[in-house]
Amino acid sequence: MRQGRLTQNQKDALSNAHENKFAHYQEIVSTRKNRQAILEVGFGDGRALLQQAITNPEIDFIGVEVYPPGVGQLLCQCQLHNVKNLFVFHGDVESLLAQTILPTWSRVQIYFPDPWHKKRHKKRRLISESFIKQLETILSCGSQLHIITDWDDYAEHIELVMAGAKRFLKVENPNLERAQTKYELRALKLGHTIHEFLYVLG
Repeated sequence: MRQGRLTQNQKDALSNAHENKFAHYQEIVSTRKNRQAILEVGFGDGRALLQQAITNPEIDFIGVEVYPPGVGQLLCQCQLHNVKNLFVFHGDVESLLAQTILPTWSRVQIYFPDPWHKKRHKKRRLISESFIKQLETILSCGSQLHIITDWDDYAEHIELVMAGAKRFLKVENPNLERAQTKYELRALKLGHTIHEFLYVLG
């Protein structure tokens, strides 16, 4: 698991902040049956996910991230803003999806995943045939898959993978309300093209 330098506040949040951890969500999930649940894979520093949760208090947001400072930072911000509808899983998405208690996801968000742009590393990309098949088994009809990247070759890769996923129907010109992520702001500053994909499971 990726490491990084943690502030004391982040360390404290990782050790505590139980109400905003996914384990707590699993404890109370029976009380939230009528609420939508949105999963974000790899939330970075979490600023955009936090804003989504604050703006949409009627929806539960679950974020999964392997990078400890990002997890600690988001947990800190949840406590600071008293956010009750955002739950954090520290680990990789495969570990999260292997949990026995999961909500019915209304949307999976994957914003600016690691492009692994070197040829020898491309097999590590999250968007793959096997991962998409896994999503098909855990999502229900009408669930959304929202992917954004600023890497042109990754966008081509996404198109190729999703072309083979016959149950996912592409939505042209997606216009979902969301906050810009740190990576998106950096990409725009560098002049990169933002590629946005939205699919609905049929």
